[in-house]
Amino acid sequence: MLVLIASAPHDVHAMATRWALSRMNVNCEIIFTGDLTTQAKLDYVNNDDGDSTWIWKDVKLGQTIDLHKADVFWNRRVVAPIIPENVHEADRLYVDRNFVVTWHAVEQFLSRNSIPVNHCIAKSEISAKSYQLDIARECGLAIPRTLISSDPDAVGKFFDENKDTGTIMKSQVPMFWQVDGKFHSAYTTKLTKADVENSAAIDLCPMIFQQCIEKTCEYRLVVFGASYWLFKIDSQSSSYTSTDWRVLDSGALNISLIETPEKLRASIRSFLEKSNLLMGIFDLAETPDGEFVFFEVNEQGQFLFLEEACKDSGLFDGFLHFVKNPSRDFVYTPNDEVITYELFLENVDLEAMRKEELSRHAKYNKEWTVNEQIA
Repeated sequence: MLVLIASAPHDVHAMATRWALSRMNVNCEIIFTGDLTTQAKLDYVNNDDGDSTWIWKDVKLGQTIDLHKADVFWNRRVVAPIIPENVHEADRLYVDRNFVVTWHAVEQFLSRNSIPVNHCIAKSEISAKSYQLDIARECGLAIPRTLISSDPDAVGKFFDENKDTGTIMKSQVPMFWQVDGKFHSAYTTKLTKADVENSAAIDLCPMIFQQCIEKTCEYRLVVFGASYWLFKIDSQSSSYTSTDWRVLDSGALNISLIETPEKLRASIRSFLEKSNLLMGIFDLAETPDGEFVFFEVNEQGQFLFLEEACKDSGLFDGFLHFVKNPSRDFVYTPNDEVITYELFLENVDLEAMRKEELSRHAKYNKEWTVNEQIA
């Protein structure tokens, strides 16, 4: 069988999965969309006998893959191809758009002809945070009072209405900047009066504004098919992580694996069915009353750091068995040999592997989403 992964050279999840599947005698190939326009090419071929396929060719690496032969397609990370500097500024937009359209066609082909994790339509739809919140409420999950807006007056009104609890703000998409060689990220933060009065910033960037939720702790719930891993994160023991625990290195967080309550399982199961997802990484919080509050789902969120904190969780091994035969009914049953993320780290020089991957592929500067407006 062939497990095909779309990713970027820095992605440890893809590298670890390829290494582990090889150990399990499963053929696994990674394609890097950032290499398009440089060393990678795509051909659509429809033959006289009625068959059609897409061919991926990496001329630098000598890699040729008939995408019709993929049994499973893990649509992990898609990044924009680098447009050469000699392309005229007026043409750059159209070069980018043509590759967006082409990759969208490839995603559709793989979603029809293999088992996709996740389907390209579901992947596109679930990227909308408002859609996530609507489905969560339909499935019986509590959600924060929310405003998504670029209207300074509406934001000011929402801020005043929540003056007793406070208001947080967060971006609808990941926001990163590179300054002097260092990467900086925008995390969830508390909204201040100064932020509200900065109408120019609100005008330019529609953000998510939510009523602050009183939390006792937070959770990251990882779901592969019908298998659940609920990790409790002690985010409230420090004011530094109380608003967004991601500001701290995961190794410094107190993380534990607990049993997933049946009521939560039922709600999440319904969520996955409504959204047509086979896997998802959910962020939730628990209130002092013991209620779970849904914040968001990332259908390709990070999860290996959770096994670093809980080494006996079986999370990585569970994913490996899931990705070999993905389904909504998948239930993880460990074999005699459990492949752990720790085993991967013990057997490879991760930093050297990353450097080698980066040296073999084009550099990229932004994540590329095929659901960008193409009008």
